[in-house]
Amino acid sequence: DRTDDEKFAFYVGSLAGLDLQEITASSLPSHARLRSTAHLVREARNPEGLLGAIQDYFQVPVNIKEFVGQWIALERCDQTQLGNNDAAMLLGKGAILGETVLDRQHKFQLII
Repeated sequence: DRTDDEKFAFYVGSLAGLDLQEITASSLPSHARLRSTAHLVREARNPEGLLGAIQDYFQVPVNIKEFVGQWIALERCDQTQLGNNDAAMLLGKGAILGETVLDRQHKFQLII
C-alpha cells in the first residue's frame, strides 16, 4: 500500500540475487517472482519447489514426471571406434554402441 517506501521486495529479491529494477521491469508480476525466492535460492532445486511455484501462480493442479528419456546424438569423436585406446573407448570402461545415447537425467515433463 506504500509503494514509495516499499523495501521488503528489495530485501527478498536480494536473497535470490534479483535486482529490483529487473523484477519491476519483468512481464511476470513482481509478487510471483518474489514468492518463489525460497525455491530460487537453493543450490539444488527440487521438483516440489517448482510445482509449488507453478501451482501457486496459476492456481491449477500440476504434476511432474521425472527422468523423462531423451536420445542424445553423439559427436563422431565421442563414438566408440575400433583401434582407439582412449579410456572412454575401452570395453567395460565406457564404450558406447551406436550414434545416440539414452539420457534420463536431464529432462522432466510438467503435466498441467
